[in-house]
Amino acid sequence: MKNKDNLRTISRIVLYCIVVIGVLIAFDSQPAKDLGLDALFGVLTQVVIVVWYLFWIKKQWKGWKLWQKIGITIIIALMTFSTVNEIVDEWPRLPWVKAEAFTTVDEFMTDLQEKNYAAAMTVLTPRMQRCINPSDLDQPDAQPISWELTEIQGISNIHGTATFVDGQELALTVRIEWADKQWWINGFWFGNWPEERLDFSSVHCGEE
Repeated sequence: MKNKDNLRTISRIVLYCIVVIGVLIAFDSQPAKDLGLDALFGVLTQVVIVVWYLFWIKKQWKGWKLWQKIGITIIIALMTFSTVNEIVDEWPRLPWVKAEAFTTVDEFMTDLQEKNYAAAMTVLTPRMQRCINPSDLDQPDAQPISWELTEIQGISNIHGTATFVDGQELALTVRIEWADKQWWINGFWFGNWPEERLDFSSVHCGEE
């Protein structure tokens, strides 16, 4: 009977290990990274660890000596600081934050379509605003009639396609940047190098 209980315990441990390893592999896969799920998993893991330690400390606190309390308090403070830094660093990669990048780009494309260049300029980074004037956008090559945003590459580029009045459909690339708790556009171009229809990238601004 005892051997059977031991066998069941070992089987459960092996099963739990397989599940944990499977979850880690799944969240470390490229599709999960593209969706920002690995960042979400990392943040939640950090938060759970800190909460668990706080719960454990609450139960043990009265039995500890002063030096133990001071040491544990310092450790928890460092863990909390690390968790906050993790959240700040990974915030742009969280799924719902990455979704906001698509919204920003879609609104920017709508402004180009409707020739609302003043509004389009407001989502450009200061660097882009220095090298682009509203008059630069007032041209047929900067006026798509429809578009589709298909994917986000890390937290740097959003890709898709754009169609123009003449019926030409070209690849669309918008470079994005997270700053001051919002997404900014740090360059965009239609078409693939070296045959871009429009190129407002770092090259256009005289930068490598």
